[in-house]
Amino acid sequence: MYEIECFVAEHDDRGMRTTLVVTTDAPLAREEGGAAAPDEVEIADFAFAPSEIHVAAGTEVTWTNTDPAPHTATAAQGGFDSGTLDPNEAFSFRFDTAGNFTYACLIHPTMRGTVHVA
Repeated sequence: MYEIECFVAEHDDRGMRTTLVVTTDAPLAREEGGAAAPDEVEIADFAFAPSEIHVAAGTEVTWTNTDPAPHTATAAQGGFDSGTLDPNEAFSFRFDTAGNFTYACLIHPTMRGTVHVA
C-alpha cells in the first residue's frame, strides 16, 4: 500500500492525495485502445499522452485535459502557453517551424512532453 500526494504547495491539503493498493490480479488502469490522432495529446492521469509526438511543419496540435485537475501545456523556451486548462478544456497551437519543442505543466512540473516538428 502506498500513500500518494501532490508535491505542489498545499495541493495535498486540497485533497490531491490518495492511497494506492497494488495487487497481482489488478486490471490495467487504462485499456489499450486505438492510437490517438498524430496531432492530439491527451492530458490524463497527470501525464501527457503521448509524451512525444512527431508532426510536419504547419500542423496544429491539440491538448485536451481529461483529468479532474487543472493543467497547462507550456513551452520550455516560450512560444506557446495554454494557460490553465480546466477539466474537459482544450488548447491548440500551430507549429510552423521545424524543431523540437519541449513543454511541461506549470502546475505539475514533472509532467513533460516534446513535439518534434519536421
